[in-house]
Amino acid sequence: DILDVEVLNFRVDLSISVAPNANKYEVIKMVIDSLKLLFKLEKMQVGQPIIEADIINEIINIQGVLSLVELKLTSLFGVVNGRVYSDQSINMADAKSNGIYFPTIGGIFELRFPNEDIRVTVR
Repeated sequence: DILDVEVLNFRVDLSISVAPNANKYEVIKMVIDSLKLLFKLEKMQVGQPIIEADIINEIINIQGVLSLVELKLTSLFGVVNGRVYSDQSINMADAKSNGIYFPTIGGIFELRFPNEDIRVTVR
């Protein structure tokens, strides 16, 4: 049987502190590029959870990042700023248990527009 998959789009908002001798714009670019690879759709599977520790590990191991100050995942659905997402939504706070975000049964997480859906601020 072939069943439809429930696509769950999300955004990553994070705040980092950057080493004083590092170029903050280069560090931001490295963080975004690293998360793009982590959440590449080809790597995601139906029912695969997002493990917060994997995200944290990716970020804090980037040269120039001193610390991860804040990390938040938000569900996106419908049309947001002219971008079309899945009609399915998930409450990310409810989907999180012990640092792991679980999709709905038969669902798959998708970072649909990584250039817009990974937002990094420096503190």
